[in-house]
Amino acid sequence: MGKAHRRWLKAVKKWQTNCWLLDWTFSIETSRDKISDSQGSGGYDVAGKAEYTPGYHLATVTGWEEAIEDATDEKVNEIACHETCHVVQGRLDVFVGQLIQSLPASARQLADSQWDEVKESTISHWTRILTRMDRRGR
Repeated sequence: MGKAHRRWLKAVKKWQTNCWLLDWTFSIETSRDKISDSQGSGGYDVAGKAEYTPGYHLATVTGWEEAIEDATDEKVNEIACHETCHVVQGRLDVFVGQLIQSLPASARQLADSQWDEVKESTISHWTRILTRMDRRGR
């Protein structure tokens, strides 16, 4: 286990605890390969990614080793918080995804892109709130 993996593991476990997700099974991984998120980031490479199955309380949270190695502890903490917030919002994401799939085909692409923007901006806002509270010891 390399230094990047240890840093990522520690940060994600912290946010799993802080976000009251101890009844979830987390698989915490790092990847040497760049992580492409074809949904929330518009297809850009990202520093982390969360995949989840809310009905079974399962989550895989992956961090890109290069981004973690080069980041400050504060930035690793922020990335881990962001990805853990995706897990928290996972049930809503699955539900909205099912609703979007029930729409007429002509409306799905717009609804999906709008949901991705709303989801990412909400997760980013919660990340800012939680990491600032964490820095202040609340």
